[in-house]
Amino acid sequence: MACLDSGEVAGGGAATSSTSAPTYPRLTAASEQETAMMARFLHEYLDLLDGRVATIGECIRSARLEDARVAMLSLESTSGMIGEHALVGRLHDLRVTLNSSRPRQREAMVSAIEAEAKLVRSHYDS
Repeated sequence: MACLDSGEVAGGGAATSSTSAPTYPRLTAASEQETAMMARFLHEYLDLLDGRVATIGECIRSARLEDARVAMLSLESTSGMIGEHALVGRLHDLRVTLNSSRPRQREAMVSAIEAEAKLVRSHYDS
């Protein structure tokens, strides 16, 4: 049975941590087929990450809030699947305050999402 082992880095070894550092999962699986499927999912997630974050930013900046909400739900779901809980939290915070927040507040939250996505990417790219 496949699982995500939080606190571990994909490919082995524990993630370095400080009090504010996110944890990164190590993908483990019982079979080669599951391992390959999980690796493909992670690869596709990383391939699409920058574009998905950019789409969210563009939708927010152009006041296309429903499009932004759909894009955030999609990224929130897939980020949760690989254990990127800090990114999930930032996406959730923006999504639930989308209609009640002011444009400057939304822009600040988008910047936080962009920064968190860069952390995710830098971890897996290293």
